[in-house]
Amino acid sequence: MNSLRLLGKFLGSIIVGPIIEKTGHRNSMLATCLVQIVGVVIQCTSNHAVQFVVGRFLVYVAVGLV
Repeated sequence: MNSLRLLGKFLGSIIVGPIIEKTGHRNSMLATCLVQIVGVVIQCTSNHAVQFVVGRFLVYVAVGLV
């Protein structure tokens, strides 16, 4: 569980460059916000541990994107 946040941040920081080059800064920040919102909604509405882990992973991917 503790290494999941590092993996999410790593993945987000790896994919942020191509996203910014392809779509621009404004659209990439919009995508980051949407990923963050989806991750929080999944986390808050989770009924199972797997849903919570996926939501947490998406939140940390968004942190890496920032």
